[in-house]
Amino acid sequence: MTQEENIALVTGGSRGIGKAIVHTFLMEGFTVIFTGTSKETVEAAMHDFAEYKEKAIGQVCDVTETAQVNALAKEVKAHGRLNVLVNNAGVFVPDTFAEGDAFVLRKLMEINVFGTYAVSQAVLTLLLKTKQSHIFNTCSIAGQKAYPNGCSYSVSKFAMDGLGKSMRLELMDKGVRVTNVYPGATYTDSWASSDLPKSRFMQADDVAKSILNAYSINEFSDVEEIVIRPILGDI
Repeated sequence: MTQEENIALVTGGSRGIGKAIVHTFLMEGFTVIFTGTSKETVEAAMHDFAEYKEKAIGQVCDVTETAQVNALAKEVKAHGRLNVLVNNAGVFVPDTFAEGDAFVLRKLMEINVFGTYAVSQAVLTLLLKTKQSHIFNTCSIAGQKAYPNGCSYSVSKFAMDGLGKSMRLELMDKGVRVTNVYPGATYTDSWASSDLPKSRFMQADDVAKSILNAYSINEFSDVEEIVIRPILGDI
């Protein structure tokens, strides 16, 4: 590995917004380590990234499993540096407070919040030693404003928002930038069965480009928040 090589880690990078982020950084010449929760989704993504050869590195990782997070961190540390961490692994389960099950809230907190916490801590030493390192947390619009039938998801994303802001406060004088990203409805597999036209949604590539642009500015500035919504508003 040459001194100039840039390394990115994208959790939840085998599908949807995460996959678009991986592709965007690969096109910029980064070596990108990305995760998915199953061998099948990781292998499918690796097939799509075949032209980038050894620069695309897929790994199965459940961010709630300590052993798997440690294995992921070991893979990243083998590269000796980490320029970009994108905490994108997450899950949505629709529910309401009145009729909800606390199990759902615990599940979403474990993945969306504690997963972000665990991965970030596991690779923090690399981020601290790499000049112009940057953490991005995919918090969702639901982390700014709750919406119907998304109680547990909104709670977890509000918590993720708070975690990201705490990271920024602690790391700003150590040269690590932190950006919370709040995408609105984005066209991915989860929306494919919707009867709404594709034009009603944002495109995953636009979220990915916004993240790359925030990373690319002068190292003495930090885009603290990225809010991006469909032009016609939330769905």
